Amino acid sequence: PGSEGEAASRAKWDAAMGEFEAALGSSDYLCGSSLGPADVVEFPLIRLCPDILELSHGWRGDAVCPRLLAWIDRVTEELDWALGGLADQAHQVECALSGLSKKMPNAVHVSEAAERARAALALPEMARESVLVERLRGPHASQPDENDPEIVTLYHGYKDGFLNCIFSSKVRVLCEMCGVRYRIVDIDLNDKPEWFVTVSPKEEVPVAYVKGELLQDSSDILAAVKALVMEDGVGRPDAREFVQREPLLRAEAVGGVMGSFFGYFVSPPGSE
Repeated sequence: PGSEGEAASRAKWDAAMGEFEAALGSSDYLCGSSLGPADVVEFPLIRLCPDILELSHGWRGDAVCPRLLAWIDRVTEELDWALGGLADQAHQVECALSGLSKKMPNAVHVSEAAERARAALALPEMARESVLVERLRGPHASQPDENDPEIVTLYHGYKDGFLNCIFSSKVRVLCEMCGVRYRIVDIDLNDKPEWFVTVSPKEEVPVAYVKGELLQDSSDILAAVKALVMEDGVGRPDAREFVQREPLLRAEAVGGVMGSFFGYFVSPPGSE
């Protein structure tokens, strides 16, 4: 309902991806010749969008954004060490489409895409050990009290045996790249513990404790992690230099990804 139509929505999505393609035209990364904050923060969402839209609309990025697809592969390989325990690509896509189909029960193309994603699932592989201080696996009878101000405590979405949350992943990868110590508290997306509402009134992830302060928005958490590096000197010796790398993308291009993606995703295929 209210859809602009598939053609118009696709044009906006293609234009948004064109911004990324242009930024990658003379560089391997969004921040130049090496990984930067824009790469690790945009990666968790951008890596899923092409596969989701291929299942829902038959969209293929080969002709539109080949450099972006190469960037996704490059960053996936480079961040493998930081993502132990995270669901593989197929499971993340299925999780995202399953959740979207519940929120959009009348959208036939979304439910059909979710079915195709479930059918495409491969047998799960053994999870790798994660480079963390610790991981507190749910369910918990009460809120864990491990809120050490020296460690970021990240409440991360968890589903079907895997960590599954794009925005939680953004925080996690930034912590790993900066060398900021953190722990993960599993929040089962299918069976959220009763105490979680006291931490997150909307019962949404991620939320996090940073220096003992509870933050309930991923952008605030990301900013707080960067502040730990820039203001408190936390992290690896090269963390400051990493955080200061400027993205080649315009701010509007980054901010427009989610809107253009959902505008295209919700438009029924073939609609005018």
